[in-house]
Amino acid sequence: MFCGDTVASEASWSSLRYLLAMPIPRARLLRQKLTVALTFSFGVNLLLPGWAYLVGGIFFGWDPARSPFGGSFSHGQTLQRMLIVAVYACGQALVVAALAFLLSVLTDAPLAAVGGATFLVVVSNILDAITALDPYRVFLPTHFQYSWLDALTPTINPDDMIRGTALAVIYSAVFFTAAWVRFARKDITS
Repeated sequence: MFCGDTVASEASWSSLRYLLAMPIPRARLLRQKLTVALTFSFGVNLLLPGWAYLVGGIFFGWDPARSPFGGSFSHGQTLQRMLIVAVYACGQALVVAALAFLLSVLTDAPLAAVGGATFLVVVSNILDAITALDPYRVFLPTHFQYSWLDALTPTINPDDMIRGTALAVIYSAVFFTAAWVRFARKDITS
């Protein structure tokens, strides 16, 4: 949501051309908007598990956490595993954020940018559920989104998380590059 609203909302309010009239390079403006949007996005992804751990501990006690895959974790292990899950979730959310940012550059409607990124997630999950696409499903942007579950097993197997992170970085780099190229050439008339 934060990334989809960055440029499109400025364009819909007709304030983007006034921002670009200042002696600030377009790339710098885009970089600053992306930095703020990603800070908010990742901040929420990191704050939510920490808050859930604190509130859960207060209301349900501080006993060792039990894994759904068997075994239990000490407090230190629990915090370490939660951090792994949160950081991996941020990496997977980067694909959606990058597409929302690209769509924000392409359109003047913030809802279209956010909706388009959400549409990618829905369609990718539907295609991932079709087993007939098996050799190609691993290239879908959401194929490895639940690999964080490997961090909850007694011994962490990072293979799928590494593949998911690599795929997220590739998709994000393509979307961010396309956004930068498009914005550099965009004629701002609104």
